[in-house]
Amino acid sequence: MEYRPDPLLSPSKAARAASESRAWSDIHAFLAPLFHPEKIPTFERNEATLSALQTLVSHCQAQTERNALLASAQAQALIELSTPVADPTLPILEQIEDSLTSEGSEALDNLASLSSVFGALSTDPREMAHSVVKLTSSEHEISQQLQRVEILHQQLKLEHIRAQELLQKLRTDDSFQQPDPTSERTADWNRGKKQMSMKIGEYKDRAARFERTGAAKPEVGIPEIKGQEKELRDLEKRVRGLEGRVRGFEGLPPDKDLALLEVERMRRELEGLVRKRDLDADLQEKELTDLGRDPPSSCSAGPIGDDLVCSFCPIKPTSTQYKSLEAFHWQATIMGPGDSPYSGGVFFLAIHFPTDYPFKPPKVNFTTRIYHPNINSNGSICLDILRDQWSPALTISKVLLSICSMLTDPNPDDPLVPEIAHVYKTDRSRYESTAREWTRKYAI
Repeated sequence: MEYRPDPLLSPSKAARAASESRAWSDIHAFLAPLFHPEKIPTFERNEATLSALQTLVSHCQAQTERNALLASAQAQALIELSTPVADPTLPILEQIEDSLTSEGSEALDNLASLSSVFGALSTDPREMAHSVVKLTSSEHEISQQLQRVEILHQQLKLEHIRAQELLQKLRTDDSFQQPDPTSERTADWNRGKKQMSMKIGEYKDRAARFERTGAAKPEVGIPEIKGQEKELRDLEKRVRGLEGRVRGFEGLPPDKDLALLEVERMRRELEGLVRKRDLDADLQEKELTDLGRDPPSSCSAGPIGDDLVCSFCPIKPTSTQYKSLEAFHWQATIMGPGDSPYSGGVFFLAIHFPTDYPFKPPKVNFTTRIYHPNINSNGSICLDILRDQWSPALTISKVLLSICSMLTDPNPDDPLVPEIAHVYKTDRSRYESTAREWTRKYAI
């Protein structure tokens, strides 16, 4: 086998290997900052790759040097621009001005004054000529405006003269004067004089009759007049009271006997109504007791007053009858359910019991406005137990609980307000937002 020496033992190959190693080291030093903090990606190390990377490194270094030179030049330019430069002609101008004669100085001052008057920025004849042209144009415009003002002034003078003439005509022309009321006043005074003359004659006749009959003249003073006024006011008050009582009997037959029969019939009808109410008083008291003993968590109800009795009725019930009549007008309160858009609201309801309650359902309606598909703007409620599904076994407590349940779960299939029901079915978020807004506006 033929012996071949190791290439690494050759000095030229060792030098070339060392040069390649230094080249790769330089390239690694150049790439490391570019990929920091990531690692340099792996690539194939061969002569072609080394040559391409060396070319790239040399171009980058050359561009970096150019950028550094450009930055240095820009910094130097900024420094030179920021340094003030003295006007080299200033000393020469000062020397020329000092060497001028008195006539020259005066001419120079006149030139400067003209430049200032003309509004020119320099003493250049062209600029001063332009300024003279502009001043001439401005003077012409001002003269035109003055002429227009003078014309307007003359017109105003003419209008003033016409107004003075018209005013003088209004003052002197009889057709524009108000008629003199002296004649009418004189006629009124004459009529009054004649009436007073007649009164005087009448009073003289009365005085003569008193003197002939020898009757004593009545002495009337301020206390007597005040007493008569008080009696007159008392009579007026009594008359008003009698008129009020008479109005209570309006609608009765004009015949006295028929009127008495009608009054008696109304009395019996009222007594029958009161007896029926008295019979139902135990039921009302029981419902009140049940509400007080076991009240619903978010509802309350009770009588509100004696507004059922008519103020014009000629037959007034007793205090006991008043109490029995009061129980058929109630007011209820419902707190908005927490799991509904009515949460936080306080809703008031009016309850009216019919005369045949509990065999007929009570009439319940909201007095507080509410946005609900089963409750309209008048407060009427669409609930089956208040219509055909009513049972005498139901109580007001159960009715209020059913209304609370309806607030939580509306019935859009049997709506009282179809528009709200449509919104409830198609856009639930809009329905709940509007219901909350109405609750904040009307129930809080």
